[in-house]
Amino acid sequence: MSISSVCKRWRSIAHSSPAIWSRISLELSAENSRLSDVRSVLSGFLRAVELHLHHSGEHPLTLKLDISGSIYQPVVPGPLLAFDLACNHSWCSFEMGGPYTISCIPKPRFDSIQNCRSLKNLAITVESRFSLSGILEPYSHLFPMLTNIPKTLWSSLNVNIVDDRIVDVFNYAFSPKELVLREGPECCHFTLSRPVSPQLCTSVLILKLELHEALGYGGPLVDYAFSSFTFPSLSCLAIMTNGYHPYQGPWPEATLAAFLDRSSCSLTYFGVKRISVSDVDLIAALKLMPSLVTLRVDDTPAGDDQISPITPRFICSLHGFLWSEQNYSSSALIPKLHELQLTFDGLEFDDSVFINMVSSRWLPNKQHTWGVRLDCLRVVTLRFNERAVDHAVYSPLDYLEKSWDESGGSRNG
Repeated sequence: MSISSVCKRWRSIAHSSPAIWSRISLELSAENSRLSDVRSVLSGFLRAVELHLHHSGEHPLTLKLDISGSIYQPVVPGPLLAFDLACNHSWCSFEMGGPYTISCIPKPRFDSIQNCRSLKNLAITVESRFSLSGILEPYSHLFPMLTNIPKTLWSSLNVNIVDDRIVDVFNYAFSPKELVLREGPECCHFTLSRPVSPQLCTSVLILKLELHEALGYGGPLVDYAFSSFTFPSLSCLAIMTNGYHPYQGPWPEATLAAFLDRSSCSLTYFGVKRISVSDVDLIAALKLMPSLVTLRVDDTPAGDDQISPITPRFICSLHGFLWSEQNYSSSALIPKLHELQLTFDGLEFDDSVFINMVSSRWLPNKQHTWGVRLDCLRVVTLRFNERAVDHAVYSPLDYLEKSWDESGGSRNG
């Protein structure tokens, strides 16, 4: 809208470029029906949508739908009419999110989609305090309509965990590439029972577990997730806390090991953020991930009384050639590591151990390292939240960065 209002020439270019009009974000709120000027608001809303649809022409839409409000207070007809208009066009991407999203859309709304063959991305966020299966069941009519769409197009499924029927999402034709399971405060009121047999899904490439900080000693999600699924194609695994304080529950050592063994996946990314895991447990987990390319560990905010995995022992375990009590074999831990990112919240950090570890993995010239089964560490990011950086101490690493630039590498870290 702004581009087309600059001048006559820009307006002409904008009107002849359907792609820039095809990205539409619809925010539908039941609370807006209480506004004193609701009629004029809805009128302007519909005109804006119609203008975008008109100028987008035959170009498939990238549509983002966000519905807020109570499940007992249906969205006002005006905004739903805007969604009806969008349903009369073909879609390239469709993202749907917000509280009680699926329940707020009447069933016929999807029936008029003209062409599903152009759909390349489908992402749905389910947020509700009600049973997941109870939310999806009324929408079982939608999935037969999408039978011609390859399952791999379901790019993301984001679920707030409310009961122990997570696996039900895969009974409704969902085959997401990314699965995000989020733990809310409601989880402290119930116990998740593990399924008889894990659910197999070959489409999932990314698994993110967002744990609730208040459920430090009873949060059921992390163990339940690793016990409920088998993901042979998984390449990215992230465990994090979705609050400011760290998750202090027990580290899922046994269930994580069983999950990785059962899935036989080749992880290339592993990240932990605001999780109170010991250095010994983290080292043990990394031994199960020899294919890792990227490792990110963030202990923010750990504080003085919290467990931080970023210790001298952990740093030593990453040394390319150091034999230690944590590294029992002659091969290095995570031999394919290319990118390392650490965020440290404490005050005591052994700079020399870190510098030696990075230097041991600096192997830019394969001709001089024949027979060494260790990739060159290419990107290193170290962040301190509470302590200052002595640049003189880290000056030995300046030579590595300079030699990387001279060898034709990019200056990434």
